[in-house]
Amino acid sequence: VPSAAAPTASAAAAAPAAPSAAPSPLAAAGAVVTSAKGGPVFEFWDDHHYEQYGPQQQNALARCWAADPRPKEVKVSAGRYSIRGFDEVHLGRAIQVNTQTGKQRHVRFKPPYCFDPAARGAKLPTDAHYRFEVLEGDAWLPCRDIVQQELLLALECRPLPEAMYFDTFGRSWKLLGLERLAEGELDGMTQVCLRTNTRNKVRLPGGGP
Repeated sequence: VPSAAAPTASAAAAAPAAPSAAPSPLAAAGAVVTSAKGGPVFEFWDDHHYEQYGPQQQNALARCWAADPRPKEVKVSAGRYSIRGFDEVHLGRAIQVNTQTGKQRHVRFKPPYCFDPAARGAKLPTDAHYRFEVLEGDAWLPCRDIVQQELLLALECRPLPEAMYFDTFGRSWKLLGLERLAEGELDGMTQVCLRTNTRNKVRLPGGGP
């Protein structure tokens, strides 16, 4: 089972290319969109990577997110999809369900985002360079560059997410324990493959500036 660690040359060559998928009616068609009033951007797992919702759905979701009280369930695309646990997107508990087939996909906010400017972020010295590492067997290996970028963006989130979802090798993963960084704890994190439930330890050691 591949992890978020950077692959060796042989592993990179063996990794199959993700098959192309039919365009989703929810997808942003390549456009980089933001939700209404510069709010958080909603994304869903399309079996290969996280895809932004299209502008129309994005703005509808932003209005629902700003509602008081915030709805627990929201329907999009003329009712074809239902997002359950919508009020807990930031906790990693929201699921998009195809109302015709029952197929489920995870929904997340694209990092970075800010719900509370006063919330504590990662407590890291500024005179060091940090790279996430994952434990593979007995060796700590640096995460792949694309994952590295995604997780470093997550450090800018306020508050730090309880579960950070990301993708690599065409699989969806979540990183647990990111909020520990607010206490200055650089280890004790765990990555979980959502398809297989494979778990690996993750740390954030600091190197030279």
